[in-house]
Amino acid sequence: MIFHSYDVFCFFRNYLLTHKIQVIYVVMATTTCGKCENTTFEMKEIEPKDSSYKFGVIQCASCGTPVSTLALAYISERIEEIEKKIDSMGERLANS
Repeated sequence: MIFHSYDVFCFFRNYLLTHKIQVIYVVMATTTCGKCENTTFEMKEIEPKDSSYKFGVIQCASCGTPVSTLALAYISERIEEIEKKIDSMGERLANS
C-alpha cells in the first residue's frame, strides 16, 4: 500500500489502531532515475553559459541524467546589488 499524502496516512493509521489491525510493513515510494532506474542521486554545481548565477543540478549518480535544478544565488547578495543600483540612481537624480 502506498500513501500519497500525510492526511491519508494518518487516516489509515488511526483506522488500523482503532480496529486493532496489525500491519506488517508499509511500502513507501522510492525515487528512481527515469533512464537507468538507479536510486542514488548527487548534486553538482554548474554555471550555465552567459549566466551570472550558479545552479545546483540534482542528477543520477550512475548515468548523470538531471532530475532537478536549484538556484544557488544568495538572496542577500542580490538585495545588496539592487540597493547599490537604487543608491546610484538616487545620487544621479539628486545631482540633476
